[in-house]
Amino acid sequence: MVYYCKLEKDGPSYIASFPDLPNVQTIGDTKQEALSNAADALNGSLASDVAQGIFPPAPKHKGKGSHPIEVAPHILVAIQIRKLRGTKSQSEIAQSEHCPSRSTADTPLTRFRYVTVGACSTGCYSCLLELR
Repeated sequence: MVYYCKLEKDGPSYIASFPDLPNVQTIGDTKQEALSNAADALNGSLASDVAQGIFPPAPKHKGKGSHPIEVAPHILVAIQIRKLRGTKSQSEIAQSEHCPSRSTADTPLTRFRYVTVGACSTGCYSCLLELR
């Protein structure tokens, strides 16, 4: 997932902002420093939002002169897991031993015991992957 960052010169510094995420801004003495800080600010903001159950908007802006900033892979995984979990907390998921919405069509794999075919509507971890 990529969000696009706009850079604006402000005196001797550069201000980096994200049109899709108006609460995320940072600054740098050079363009490179501002872009590096923008990546840190983007990933920090997304991680904080996901931890609080706030889902980020889909990236839409690709304006002229914008700079693409990749979302860190571990943040992408956190977003996907949080979406699968829905409103349940981690402790609620960890305590559930069996998912009632689980599909009966499980596929055996070499390293893993089962991977459930299709998405689990409750997002329980056991339905995502069951390790041997």
